[in-house]
Amino acid sequence: MSNKNHPELVIYNYKIDVLNVDKKLKFQDLLPTVNFRYNQLGKGYDMRKTFINPLFENNYQYGLSVGIPLRLSQGRGEYRKAKLKITETQLQQRQKQLQVENKGRKVISMNCLR
Repeated sequence: MSNKNHPELVIYNYKIDVLNVDKKLKFQDLLPTVNFRYNQLGKGYDMRKTFINPLFENNYQYGLSVGIPLRLSQGRGEYRKAKLKITETQLQQRQKQLQVENKGRKVISMNCLR
C-alpha cells in the first residue's frame, strides 16, 4: 500500500543520495594523498622531441609528495556524523512513508463507510 512515487518520499531518496556522496567525500579526507610530478625543463614544448628523447635525461624534473592527515580524530568524527545524518534521514523517510500509508488507509476506510 506504500506509494513510492509520493513527492515527499522521492525528496528523501534524493537527500539520502546526496548524503551518501557526502559520506564518501568525508571518507576520502581520511586517506593519504600521493602526488607525482613530471616536468620538462627547457625552452618550448616540441612534442616530437619529447617522445624521442629518453625520459630520464637531465632536462626533466620529477617530484613525489605524500600527505597524511594528522588529525584523524576530526576526520573520523566527520565521517561518523555523515553516517548519522544518513540514518536520521532514513528514519525520517520511514516515518513519512508510514504517514502516507496511514493517510491512504484513512481515506479508504472513510470511503468504505459511506
